[in-house]
Amino acid sequence: MRMNFLKKTIGITACGMISFSSVLAAPISVLAAPSIASAATIPTTVTPLSSPSWGYFVDNYKNSTSANMTESSNPTIGVLSGYDQLWTPGTAWNNGTILNKSVLDANIQKVVDMAASRSSSEADAAYLDDRRNQSYSVIEGLGSLTDVYRKNAGATTTINDIPADATTKRS
Repeated sequence: MRMNFLKKTIGITACGMISFSSVLAAPISVLAAPSIASAATIPTTVTPLSSPSWGYFVDNYKNSTSANMTESSNPTIGVLSGYDQLWTPGTAWNNGTILNKSVLDANIQKVVDMAASRSSSEADAAYLDDRRNQSYSVIEGLGSLTDVYRKNAGATTTINDIPADATTKRS
């Protein structure tokens, strides 16, 4: 039972990541103004996308090893392959080649705008998300399933609050 639950939630997460990677090629105008659907327009079923060359992540995640370093053999590389439309990685984090400056600049500006208009509780949530282990933080994306997943998966963190010196001291 627990394994089926974990497979389903990992599948939902992977499906969202794959969907996001397909958005990368969309024009900025499409990305800039999301709309909120009414309950009447939200679909009750979702038809899965056809299997990509690396297969469905949930079925092939064990292929994410250093022995598999191609898009078709490693599902993690496959899921992230859409980023190749934005830049070509270099030998270090800061020396790649920009391929789509307008999308990258729009992304940075979106973050600046969101940070400037967020509430204090949203700023706190952003701090905790940044400081916690990424595996723990990404679980937050499961929405109403977050607490159930954390409990059943045994996911924990040691960072439960924001230190008083968080805005003045580097960690």
